[in-house]
Amino acid sequence: FETIKKTDFELEDKLQKLIVDDQIMKKIKLDFDEETTLVTLSREFESGSGPIDVIAISAEGDIYIIETKLGKNPDRREILAQIMDYAGAMWDKFRDFNKFEEKLKDNKSFSAGSLSELIRNSGFEIKSDLDIDDIIEKMKQNFERGEFKFVTVWDKRESKLTNAINYLNEKSKLTVYAVTFDYYKD
Repeated sequence: FETIKKTDFELEDKLQKLIVDDQIMKKIKLDFDEETTLVTLSREFESGSGPIDVIAISAEGDIYIIETKLGKNPDRREILAQIMDYAGAMWDKFRDFNKFEEKLKDNKSFSAGSLSELIRNSGFEIKSDLDIDDIIEKMKQNFERGEFKFVTVWDKRESKLTNAINYLNEKSKLTVYAVTFDYYKD
């Protein structure tokens, strides 16, 4: 046996790459919401208020804004304000869903030819093109209503942030998840 030591992430970029690139077909599975599967659409997606680290969707057409922060980052506690700012900008800029699709296609990290193609190859349970149309229609509705879900990804848990997230989830209509990654290097 050999002891493998926990190490710190040197850059936020590494954490983002693990979320996006380390999975087959850019699919990440997180054990919240009864094993909701998220498929990444884009990395560093320009929201109109700065780049979102990762934007993803679920088979239900929910849109997830994923923001990463490292413990050594001094503005770590501002992550909640940052994701709210992104959501407001996305809602304002992309209520016309066609604009979102155009911007998505322009993003260099979007690898599919179209949103329909990405969903078809996502690993979601797709039985027909009607299922794809249904997911896209739900996404459109979420943009029109400004209904986004948020995932904050950290390398170290912080109790003040956890308290704030628990408060938001309990006292508002927002859905905010907190995920921590431990990183071990051989």
